[in-house]
Amino acid sequence: MPEPDVLPSDIPSHARPTAIRYLVLGTAFCVAVLLYLHRFILSYAEQYVREDLRLSDTQISWCQSAFFLTYALAQVPSGRLADRFGARRMLTFYILVWSGFTVCMGYVGGLVSLLLVRAAVGLGQAGAYPTCAVVVGKWAPFGVRALVSSVIALGGRVGGAIAPILVSLLIVAMVPATAPEKSLLTTSDILNPSYLIEQLDLSAVPLTKASDETRARQAAAVQIRKRLPAQFWQGTTASVGGEGASSNPRKFGDKPAVTSPPAQAGDKPLLVRELNVVLSGPLLLTPTEALALPVEKEATRLWALSEVTAAQRTRLNRLILESACSKGVRKVYADGWRPVMILLGSLGVVAALAWVLIVRNRPQEHSLANAAECELIAHGAAPASTRERSPFPWKTILASRSLWNLGVSQLGTNIGWVFLMTMLPRYLQEVYEVPFETRGIMIAVPLWIGATGMLAGGWATDGLTRKRGLKIGRSWPVGLSRFVGAAAFGAMLLHPSHPWLAIMAFAVVAFSTDFSSPPMWAYSQDVGGRHTAAVLGWSNMWGNLGAVLSTPLMNWLLGPSKDNWDVVFALCAGAFVLAGITGMFIDATKRIDVGGVG
Repeated sequence: MPEPDVLPSDIPSHARPTAIRYLVLGTAFCVAVLLYLHRFILSYAEQYVREDLRLSDTQISWCQSAFFLTYALAQVPSGRLADRFGARRMLTFYILVWSGFTVCMGYVGGLVSLLLVRAAVGLGQAGAYPTCAVVVGKWAPFGVRALVSSVIALGGRVGGAIAPILVSLLIVAMVPATAPEKSLLTTSDILNPSYLIEQLDLSAVPLTKASDETRARQAAAVQIRKRLPAQFWQGTTASVGGEGASSNPRKFGDKPAVTSPPAQAGDKPLLVRELNVVLSGPLLLTPTEALALPVEKEATRLWALSEVTAAQRTRLNRLILESACSKGVRKVYADGWRPVMILLGSLGVVAALAWVLIVRNRPQEHSLANAAECELIAHGAAPASTRERSPFPWKTILASRSLWNLGVSQLGTNIGWVFLMTMLPRYLQEVYEVPFETRGIMIAVPLWIGATGMLAGGWATDGLTRKRGLKIGRSWPVGLSRFVGAAAFGAMLLHPSHPWLAIMAFAVVAFSTDFSSPPMWAYSQDVGGRHTAAVLGWSNMWGNLGAVLSTPLMNWLLGPSKDNWDVVFALCAGAFVLAGITGMFIDATKRIDVGGVG
């Protein structure tokens, strides 16, 4: 990274600045990667967590909000603790707390325990970015403070971008096709026995004006139905649409409804036993017959083998059954999410150890940082308060119009941005029926593109600050980028015909959001002084209160049918417009620690 006052080459090596700052700031980058990997691990495993714990969409949204609520409320206190007791000690503690409770997610048994664990993860993560802001303020030269902030914030986006890919690959790997017991059904795998039997029976009813995908689902269901014993269907047709059915008969592919269940629906062991005979038998469909079936990618890999084992054939049949009757059967990958939580959560021990060994609160405290490096870092920075433990300037913060504008801008931003991290997997599954592994890749694309916005925003705000001053240099990148994101959400109202077109719109949202992160970090360092972590925590608190509202509000706006996505996108666009307007009025020239108000 560029730095001011590069020393001449003829200066003796012992007088040259050491480079420990790169190691310290690089460690902060790695912590940020882990932070976001753990933060959104639930979002990408949500489908399987929901099925495994028998949670509704509303209940899983509460669990998402539990994280953001504690995360928001603990921002200022945890930032204050970092200001007072030092970044080295406090971030070590924060890492161990959030990582430990991420491991605990692998052992939850229901709604209450998941709510409590997610709330604890949010509590632990609340101090991470405010504490990292302190590290940047102490270890980065003033002239590149925003750029360094962007690099560390980029770590979070890298963690968020690798999370969907890593989580999906690990979940699949934890349920190997070579283990036949993993592919066979148990009674707990039958989510809705009445609906499952109904759909298999309705597969015999001819379809009219059906899509290729629905016909492929029906073809799979027909094969399953044929292989079940004939007596299994005795007495079922009257209840599911055959002779004697109501005047408004149901058809294959209908959503679950309250019907008169066939007798077999109440006998789960019988249903499981007969279906397992089918799964252990010959292949239900060839690759050609299943061409339009939204089956998981693992099925494609297995079909490509020249010869499959009995266990692999059972796995293929299980994946076909899940595609044909997705609402009736628990997914085979639901067995993989718990070990993934434990495995990835355990990485926190490594991160905490690295942090405590490498990082010191100030360059002057690090045995490997020489005086020249300390002087280089201190060059150009505004003088800090001489009081070691000055009181927190609550009155100044509450009177600052600039900080209130930033808080509202953050709130509006997170209402929209959280869609990418919590609702996008569900949107791709329900609207486009994208398979799990492919979904992980598609979700990662906007986050990787957003990461480039993080670097661009750091470069832009540093350059604009040098040319136009602090006020414009920090406010314009925040405000203008939000209007771009609002336009991208508005484009979703045109109903993209292909999921990749939607992904491109979301990539613009991610880029515009991340573009403004470095100026907001730099703003907190500009105005916060000794209270940098707490000031950053203040603005993050408002942003995450927006995140608390986001998922439950969107889930409610989707309506009873859960498909009113236009209203959700209109909400996101409006929130970004509000964020853009208020972002234009932040003022980094008003220092909080010296009583500036504006």
